[in-house]
Amino acid sequence: MRLFRIVLLCLVSSVCWAQATPPQTPQQRVETFLKQVAAGQSDQAIDQLFRGSGMAELKPQALQGMKSQTKAAMEVYGTAIGFEKIQEVDFSGSLKRFTYLQKFERYPVIWEVYFYKPKDTWVINQIVFNDQPGVLLGAK
Repeated sequence: MRLFRIVLLCLVSSVCWAQATPPQTPQQRVETFLKQVAAGQSDQAIDQLFRGSGMAELKPQALQGMKSQTKAAMEVYGTAIGFEKIQEVDFSGSLKRFTYLQKFERYPVIWEVYFYKPKDTWVINQIVFNDQPGVLLGAK
């Protein structure tokens, strides 16, 4: 019976280990987010992007406002037709920013996504979107 428990424990452990996926890099998280937004799943995209950041508990109204604004904006812009990475900036070993262009039928949207690494894991810190590229990209 003891051998059975050990074998069962090993099987369960190996199945759990095999199902565990490595954490996504910040860039992968942003691109997964953009794909979900393009698929019309902006609420889920925001929830997934901010998972583990503590924002849902600390700033639930801000997160809900972001969901409402994103959903309303996506209805105006038309169908998503792709995205392009514009820039990745490492401000330090603990702070980075990704800037992406998401292409829609009617308007371009610029996303700036900031990640912070307090210890050993990157968490999202801030996200900004704008349909006026000159504002975020500093056009003159």
